[in-house]
Amino acid sequence: LSRFKVEDCRHCNFCRRNQKEGKYCAIDDDGQALFEKAETADILVLASPVYMMRTSGRMAAFIDRLHLFIFGNMTKGRLRNKLGVSMAVSWVRNAGLEMTHLSHLLAFGILEMIAVTSHHSISPLGGSAVSSMHGMGRFDPKVRLGVENDKSGLDSGRVMMERALELAMIIKRGSIHDIK
Repeated sequence: LSRFKVEDCRHCNFCRRNQKEGKYCAIDDDGQALFEKAETADILVLASPVYMMRTSGRMAAFIDRLHLFIFGNMTKGRLRNKLGVSMAVSWVRNAGLEMTHLSHLLAFGILEMIAVTSHHSISPLGGSAVSSMHGMGRFDPKVRLGVENDKSGLDSGRVMMERALELAMIIKRGSIHDIK
């Protein structure tokens, strides 16, 4: 999302009655391209930095705009049964990671998606990493991408994506016995 312009939903109800191919929302920003990517994907990953104990404002705006997949006259249900993965990076270990995941998981539920979870991770709710050394919140001006030093956090993201791929194969093949 950092490379795209996604405005806040205006709740104008354009999507309820006026959608057409290539124009799902009245707002003229980068949303359309992202909506089209989401509806063609098997797995939707919502990844957010955690600034104030929750998902970022940019991510919240995008999630709000996804409501066109619930109520859209054309797009209603197009995310149904897709897989959703939550990822989050916080400065401090216990400073909003799970609240961010809960926001993403709630969105997946409302969109009738399948939330990917795993107990073989830092949090069963999603990939969870920190950007300060050991998640202690101490600032080191020499470290630019501290998340790269959080091996456990990066592993939790890998675990979530492996689980998402496993579920995608089960869904595509129709049986858990067909993936081994």
